[in-house]
Amino acid sequence: MMCTKKSKITGIEKPRGIVQKAGTKNVVLVGRMLCFGSKKSQIQMFESVAILVVFFFFIAFGTTIWYGAQKASFAQDLERTLESNALAIALRASHAPELDCSLLGVQRQECIDITKAAQFANITLQEQARLSYFELFGFSTIVLHQLYPENLSVLLYNNQLSNATDIHATFLPILVEDPNKNTFSFGMLEVHTYAMP
Repeated sequence: MMCTKKSKITGIEKPRGIVQKAGTKNVVLVGRMLCFGSKKSQIQMFESVAILVVFFFFIAFGTTIWYGAQKASFAQDLERTLESNALAIALRASHAPELDCSLLGVQRQECIDITKAAQFANITLQEQARLSYFELFGFSTIVLHQLYPENLSVLLYNNQLSNATDIHATFLPILVEDPNKNTFSFGMLEVHTYAMP
């Protein structure tokens, strides 16, 4: 109950407990105290406001947690997508007919002909050829590394994205054939894929 000390209302002393209208509120004179409303209604109003504050706090807290979880989930999904995209490009490159090892029309699995790879690298230096292979390889860099018995690297395809937000590397072991020497070497196909911003 909100009470103020006043002995008179509009200059006239009122007896105890008499109710009169003051604007839109009921005014009750109790002794020499002027009181507005009741204590019970003030407590109920405070409880309602407190419940609303707690409710909105929980809404804000839950939204923050949900946003953080969604952000982490989105980052994981993006990483998985980049990994699968890089692996798909590496497999396309290792099975490309332009690079395969074949003897009498029979293709060897997971094998790249080094002479075909050198010719393919020269072709993809041209802008028109790089555009025609864009559908297969997208924004990526593909490098063939011959590791043993001698070290040799051939840049097969290079279409980098200058403002990439993420670069993902995939390495695929592969057999490298030199048909001129009739030898096979151990090698690795290195594929870097670029994520667009």
